[in-house]
Amino acid sequence: MATIRSTSQHDDITFAVETITMGKLLVATSARGVCAVLLGDDDEAVEAELRAHFPGRLVTRATDGSHRVAREVAARLDTDRGAGDDIVLDVQRIRWLC
Repeated sequence: MATIRSTSQHDDITFAVETITMGKLLVATSARGVCAVLLGDDDEAVEAELRAHFPGRLVTRATDGSHRVAREVAARLDTDRGAGDDIVLDVQRIRWLC
């Protein structure tokens, strides 16, 4: 799938997929904060769903394990800890798709 690069850095999206007890958790962030959280059965399905919801945006998978927010959300979901103030949301674009 071709991706058209946005003219604004705020439109660029980085995501990571973590394995949790409920399946695969995708957390995507823009420069402003978390913009999508998805649950699914496999990496490819949640990535395809993310790309479908953000057409025309540069969507990049974090490959170096540096997506701290995805690890933090996964840890909180797997341990029943409440969400903390340290996770910043991009509330203008967030899509809770799970």
